[in-house]
Amino acid sequence: MKKFWLIDLIVFQSAWWLCALYSYHASPILSALLIMRLVISPTRKHDLMLLPVALIGILFDQIMISNHIIVQQSDVIPMWLILLWCFFILTFNHSLAWLAQLPLTAKIASGALFGPLSYYSASILGAISLSPKIVIAMVFYSIFFAVLLPGILFIQQKLIHKGAAHENQVPIS
Repeated sequence: MKKFWLIDLIVFQSAWWLCALYSYHASPILSALLIMRLVISPTRKHDLMLLPVALIGILFDQIMISNHIIVQQSDVIPMWLILLWCFFILTFNHSLAWLAQLPLTAKIASGALFGPLSYYSASILGAISLSPKIVIAMVFYSIFFAVLLPGILFIQQKLIHKGAAHENQVPIS
């Protein structure tokens, strides 16, 4: 599918809005949507290779929750946020693949700006509550995403090249 980047963009935006508007009630729909997204992907193998990278974001959000930067009733990261990290990571193989072409400084700046903006927007919509010291939360997320965005792109490129090299090996007979 040549236009899968558009499907990926629509699926990710749908997942983000489901999380922002329905948070704790969104998990069943998100799970089904994620499975559908993986089934129809033209690069399912690469998607599955990249999916474990979501653990970096999941762990960071768990730390933010444990330290009450993200304020919620439970001290455990909610399932909807775990699923959203999965959707986000998968976009790097499709709808966000263009970011790989940017210079490193643009990747860092994009992460530093748009990562915290996503959390701030989610807090305005009521999906999450940020610490009353919102500036501290935004600084943490800015630093995190400034490192994470180029890091994901680096890992994604290494995994794709590793996968392609493995697929092109000639079996020894």
